[in-house]
Amino acid sequence: MSIKLSFYISQRYRKAKLKNRFISFIALSSTLGIALGVAALIIALSVMNGFQRELVDRLLSIVPHIEYVSVDQPILNWPEKLDKIAQHPQVNAVAPFIPLKGMVQKGETLHGIEIRGVDGAAEQQVSNIHQFMIAGDWSSMSTDKNALILGAGIAQKLNVAVGDHLQVMLPQIDRSFRLKPPKYANLQVTGIFKMGGQLDFSLGYIALNDARQLIGLDEGAIQGIRLNIKDVFVADQLSREIANTMTDTVYMISWFRSQGHLYQDIQLVRFIMYLVLFIVIAVASFNIVSTLVMAVKEKQSDIAILKTMGATDNTIIMTFVFQGLSNGIKGIAFGAVTGILVALYIPNIFVWLEQLQGTRFLEDDVYFINFIPSQLMWQDVVIAVSIALVASLVATLYPSRQATKIEPAVILGQG
Repeated sequence: MSIKLSFYISQRYRKAKLKNRFISFIALSSTLGIALGVAALIIALSVMNGFQRELVDRLLSIVPHIEYVSVDQPILNWPEKLDKIAQHPQVNAVAPFIPLKGMVQKGETLHGIEIRGVDGAAEQQVSNIHQFMIAGDWSSMSTDKNALILGAGIAQKLNVAVGDHLQVMLPQIDRSFRLKPPKYANLQVTGIFKMGGQLDFSLGYIALNDARQLIGLDEGAIQGIRLNIKDVFVADQLSREIANTMTDTVYMISWFRSQGHLYQDIQLVRFIMYLVLFIVIAVASFNIVSTLVMAVKEKQSDIAILKTMGATDNTIIMTFVFQGLSNGIKGIAFGAVTGILVALYIPNIFVWLEQLQGTRFLEDDVYFINFIPSQLMWQDVVIAVSIALVASLVATLYPSRQATKIEPAVILGQG
């Protein structure tokens, strides 16, 4: 009964016209502030979730989870070694490769490139690069001599298409690390892939045998092993564990070394978003304190009368708790709905803004993706709503307790 009475009185206070218009303004600002904080938190977390999803599902579907690269001697008898590694319970697939770095040239235009000599069939087991083909055929590496699969960014820079020929220049050094004359090769573009990010401007693929011939490697030798694993977040630990079972001297390279800064940046931004937007919600909640303090001051005569009629301290406290929470709940509801809608459509919103301004917010050759991703997760909505609700509740406690300290004899005696 006491709670029902408190709720009824709080609603009467909320609907009644306040004598002091400033109180109404502060109440409105607290509602809007909480709405802004909740909406911004949901949107920011959804975007961070989107970037993490694209990192794992898109970038790490092409970038190897673990690589082993020979230090000074090529890896021999590699089929047996790949079979042994593939038996590890955490390994999905294994593939051989030969890494090459150099320049590609068309006419007078030069562009740096990282070329991977791969086995076409095995590469499809450790990478989804074949799913990003926009021209030509991935299998052309197995059927065509000196075939080159090129990133769309490089193809655009050099203005080449499937069927065109490129000259590849590969620098060489001797055992004393002195620079030797570069090697040249004429390759034909037989395919173009586009994943929508930085790799489009830096990566190319050729057949494993073509790579051997380019660098003069013996038949049956490779220079590296690529692994696709089940849990990408144990890549560092797993790379050391597997390396201890290998007889070759190799460099261990997990995606944490090559792309880990992206994941760390995402987690850092997520933490900063939590901190900053929690402060926004807390500041908005302080306005609830101001609103209730002034409301208690204005309603002190009513409080005195309620006390003389037998209202308990708990009834008075709950009355102003409900009144303060009503502002918070309205802001939370509005902010949650707004945040959810914007989070669902923010990729389209940014595409529209890019078209409107005629520019790109994320350039392909700088970032690992060229669009703003979003992934709404309901636990993030629950977290944002819970933070705002707790902050709103805490903000009502002090002014509600102050209302119980009003002495009816003093207040009514002044009247």
